[in-house]
This record gives sequence, structure tokens and C-alpha cells, in this order.
Amino acid sequence: MLKQAFLFVSIAPFSALAAQNPTIAVRPSDTLIDQQVAIVVSALPPRTQVVIRSYIRTDSATYYAAEGTYLTDDRGELRLDRDASRGGTFAGIDPMGLFWSGRRITDVADPALRSLQAVNPPQPYQVAFMVTRGDTVLARTIATRRFGSADVREEEVRNGDVVGRLFLPSNPRGAPVVVVLGGSEGGYESSSFKARMLAARGFVAFAQGYFRAEGLREELASVPVERVQRAIRWLQARRDINAARIGVLAHSRGTELALLSANQFPEVRSVVVSGTSVTTGSGLTRNGEPHAEAAWTFNNQPLPVMQHRPPPEALAQFSKRDPVRLRLLFEPALRDAAAVEKAAIPVRDIRADVMVISGVDDQMGPADVAGDMLLERLARTGHQGKRVHLKYPEAGHVINLPYMPTAQRLVPWRFAYGGTPAGYARADADSWTRLMEFLRASLVDRR
Repeated sequence: MLKQAFLFVSIAPFSALAAQNPTIAVRPSDTLIDQQVAIVVSALPPRTQVVIRSYIRTDSATYYAAEGTYLTDDRGELRLDRDASRGGTFAGIDPMGLFWSGRRITDVADPALRSLQAVNPPQPYQVAFMVTRGDTVLARTIATRRFGSADVREEEVRNGDVVGRLFLPSNPRGAPVVVVLGGSEGGYESSSFKARMLAARGFVAFAQGYFRAEGLREELASVPVERVQRAIRWLQARRDINAARIGVLAHSRGTELALLSANQFPEVRSVVVSGTSVTTGSGLTRNGEPHAEAAWTFNNQPLPVMQHRPPPEALAQFSKRDPVRLRLLFEPALRDAAAVEKAAIPVRDIRADVMVISGVDDQMGPADVAGDMLLERLARTGHQGKRVHLKYPEAGHVINLPYMPTAQRLVPWRFAYGGTPAGYARADADSWTRLMEFLRASLVDRR
């Protein structure tokens, strides 16, 4: 019934439109969320202005709605990979603008939209499209977006303190292997989001929980770096995959653990870190406050904690209602060479290729500055691997999978992430493609 509702074409108040029977097509109409599509509108009057709207439902009363204003060509057609939006939630030529640029709205008048399959990973969701002229709906359709592939197998993992979710593609034996680490949210739900998509693109991906998961400590404190090594050993013991070369993909606080692991364990041959640090830090309580213990241990010994001396203007933020920009607290410390040296993540023994992904407007911390410092430290050690730093000027802390609504990352809460919706969209699409290429190049057997 839903599909029939969206294929219904409103009868135009003038005979020309009625005779032409306008259509909107999304090709392919059923795709993974990181796949671009072609959107084509046909059989409209030539040189006519129309609006194309999209709707993504997130719950029973909340949607992300996007729109672009377009002028049809001499044949009465529109192609979103060719024609520019002249206004709306995005501007210019962007074939995926209707997917990422939506703004949050509550409730809608159209009853068909209330039946849309909502965003609820790992379940697929639907995107509704409408072509309108004035108050008249000329054409409708829907597209389906999927968070994973049907041929990917998922396994819950409970092996001592190796906890997480393993994703296996159809040919796991010949696939590159990647451990995915999340940030200070803990658990492995957020890392599963990326791991599932990596598996859909041909990787064996293990979303590892390193705290706040079954059998593990609830707080980010005194986490043993060896926990990642034990995950590597567990992967290497499996007969259905080849884990001689391991990649690690990490975000935020997980980047510290990823880089520490790369320095200690030679099996790690590729590291991709987003929102990175160049030093080790303190643990975090469940409330997100600094913990009395260090975040990490190695050989049962706590690793150094970076000492921060925030200026008064940084501390003054906490007495205001505006979101706190943690960058103002952390950035001055990176100018203290002695403090950085004391707590610097050791990199001398890293054999892995290293890619850093940074939003230049990251307000959770100076990740772009830390990324430069990290690669400079690697170069000084004589590091022989590849070193790449992808910097995105209008992106903040949460560079993620492409073509999802980006405005939700700017919703005010306790801390500011930084970035703009369009900046995130560019960063998401470019970095996702390039990180997969980087991992494949580093992890394929070169013998």
C-alpha cells in the first residue's frame, strides 16, 4: 500500500501536465547507505521551476526534510547529477543533496509519510521523494537504504575480555581484516555501524568493545592495551579468515588505543584514526568527568596522562548555557612541548601505514593540530609506511558514513561538535571512499 501511495501522481490543474504524466525515478532504488544514486525527473513542462522534497522518518513524529528548487531543461527533464539546486536546504549540483541536507521537523500532514520505514539500524529505512509545483504534487516515489548486505554474517563475540561483534563477508578467507574501535560512548554499537558497512564492502570487520560492554568495566579507566592484542590473537586463530595483517579503524578516544596497539603489535599494518589525539589521557567516569585513573595501561602499568592547564575563558564556558567547546581547554596544552613529550603516544615502533581524518572545525578537541603533530613525530622516527592527513575545513568531530542527514550533529547538547551540514557531507563522502582504499592498499597480501 505504501509503494502504491508514493507512486500516485496528483492530477495537475492544467491539461499539459496531466497529459505528460510526470515521473521521478531513483536508480537504483534499493541500495546500501554509502551508495550514490541517480535521480531523474521526466515529462515536466520545459523551462519550469519545481521543488523536489525528500523525507526521512526517525520516529513516530520526527522527520528530516530536505528540498531543492530546480529549473527543468528544454525537454522538461531534471537530472540531479547535472542540474543545480537554486535554493532549499542545499545549493548547487549535488546528486545526494536530498539525502544528507534534511532539517528536523515534527509531524507531517501527508498520512503516507507516517508509514515510512524509519531509521532503525540495522534495519533498512525508506526515503520519500515528491516533485511539486506550488501546492500541487506532480510525482512521488520512494527509495530504500540499507545499513548492511544480506550476504554478511554477524557473530556476537564473548571470549574472555574480547567482546564485540564480528562481521564476515561472503568470502572471508580472502578479505582484509579490520578492528573497529568506537569512542568515549563505550560498547560496540557505534563501531558496529561502520563495521557492518565495511563487511558489506568486502572486509572482515570486528567491532570491539573495550569498555562498557558485557564483562568489561563500565568506565573508561585502566583499559589494558593488550585487550586489542588478545582480539588480534583470537582473529588469527580462526580458520575461516586470514588475519596475518590487521587494520584498525578508530574514532575519538579510541584513536589513542588504536595508535598504542599499532606501536606494540607488529600485526597491525594499517591505522585510520578520526578525531585523533597525539597524547594519552585520563579516564572518564560514566558522567563524562575526568577519572582519577589513567585511561590506558600496558603491562599492568598506567600510561601517562596529558596535563591540561585551561585558560580562564575555557573554564568560564561551564557556567554558561551554551555548549562547551572542549577545544578551548585542550588546544593550549599542545603548545606545551614538555607536557606533550611526557604524555605523547609512542610511535617509534609503528610499522603500519597511518591515515588521519580531521575536521578543522572540531570543537571537541584540536584533532587537526594533533594529527599534524602525530605524523611529524612518525616522520622523525624514520617511519617507512604511508602517512596521510585528510583535513576537512567545515567538518567537526563526527565525520561519519556518507549520505545520512548531517544536521543532527549540530543539535545543541552539553558539548559542541563543530562543523556545518554541508561540510560534514563533503567530509563523509570523501573520507569514507579514501579510507577503504587506504585499508585495502595496506592489507592486501603483497607477496
